[in-house]
Amino acid sequence: MTRKILFIDDDDAILETFERVLGFDYDVATSNNPQEAFQMIRSAGPFAVVVTDLRMPRMDGVEVLSRVKELTPNTVRLMLTGHADLDAAIAAVNDGHVYRFLTKPCPPPLLKTALDAALEQYRLVTAEKELLRDTLRGAIKILTDTLAILKPDVYGRTARLLPYIRQLSDELGDPQPWRTETAAMLACLGYIIFPDDMLARLDRGQIINRSDRKIYEQHVDVAERLISNLPRMDEVSAIIRYQDKDFDGGGFPGDLVEGRGIPLGSRILRIAKDLDKLTSRGVAGDKALQALRRRAGAYDPAALEALSRIFGSEPAHTVQALPARQLGPGMILAQDVFTQREGKDVKVAGKGQELSETTIAYLRRYATLGRIEQPIQVIVSQEEKN
Repeated sequence: MTRKILFIDDDDAILETFERVLGFDYDVATSNNPQEAFQMIRSAGPFAVVVTDLRMPRMDGVEVLSRVKELTPNTVRLMLTGHADLDAAIAAVNDGHVYRFLTKPCPPPLLKTALDAALEQYRLVTAEKELLRDTLRGAIKILTDTLAILKPDVYGRTARLLPYIRQLSDELGDPQPWRTETAAMLACLGYIIFPDDMLARLDRGQIINRSDRKIYEQHVDVAERLISNLPRMDEVSAIIRYQDKDFDGGGFPGDLVEGRGIPLGSRILRIAKDLDKLTSRGVAGDKALQALRRRAGAYDPAALEALSRIFGSEPAHTVQALPARQLGPGMILAQDVFTQREGKDVKVAGKGQELSETTIAYLRRYATLGRIEQPIQVIVSQEEKN
């Protein structure tokens, strides 16, 4: 666990005392200027604990710790204050900016006790978040693996979307890109209810009948139900809910939400999905963009412009035929891979599967034995090519 502690005080003599008394027990950093301290947090953080004086000429301690909370919410915040400032200190605690306050002068043993308690609080907070994050990642992996098994072609489509999603999120300043990417990974979970022939028609862009439309509109509800029990997925669910919503308010669902009221992640997912439908049918990049521009009202204009900047003349992914020795992690199989056992074709890897080191070693072993056909068709993103 990190033991990094930042002290902020306009009195250099006090800061020197902190370094001398506490430097052997903790990783101590000091600053006599709040703005400098904020920069230290950005460049050298995170700090487990920040301790500040209440009364400083440039910015008082309450405001300093409020900014610290914005920069690094997990940091535990302590304040040093004189007896005359108790009302202000108590207010700061009640507002949630401060974990604990200490009155000056504070004897070193009391200060160390407070710092140890703050470090333990930081450990508990970060451990809980790490557990939640790992649990969430594991649950998402189970869901995407289920999709890969049940609908490998759909999973392959999802994998193709991710390069577009990441680039659009970056271009549009998405404040929560991980949520948008997670939504993209889970958006097609509901496709498990589609019959294979219906999926084939959707892939070909054929108009579906009223019965198909009714089934199609259920896929969002199915996806939301599958992720409803995962913690902190409300915003991801909202992105999934509005993935087929037009910017002008048309599309699905048929409510009054429109424009920037639609989650940014949904607007990104909407245009990325339609671009992929076109390019996967062999439509060239410039013509695909022209086709999207002709669909007035369907897309966020900012997303269209961002797509024009990042797409250029080269798609975000290409299909390549590679020998097994050239396969790399992160590539996506664009074909099923079969071997012969007792005169029968047996699938050893499915279309849409993302290649891991284990899968690659598995395929290379079969290739060395001459038991699979080469080259193997894979989807390669521009990130991997570069």
